[in-house]
Amino acid sequence: MLAAAALLVPSAVASARWLTALTALGCLAAPVANGLGTGAWPWVSAALGHRVVLGIDLTFLLAGVGLGWGARRLTPTTRKSTTR
Repeated sequence: MLAAAALLVPSAVASARWLTALTALGCLAAPVANGLGTGAWPWVSAALGHRVVLGIDLTFLLAGVGLGWGARRLTPTTRKSTTR
């Protein structure tokens, strides 16, 4: 589905930005889905000492923030004129 969405975007940089942003949203949604589905929110996992669950949630959050930052930085390069 993501690959089909990338085909709708005209340039390679725009499709890379689109896919990176969607991946970031997926990573940020994983701890929310875990909290809604199991009740193991990151703060609950920290309070109960569930380090593995907390580590996975924090890893997803960190990856989502990093990918979101990277998607924001992906911009089409503008070529400067080489003529003088």
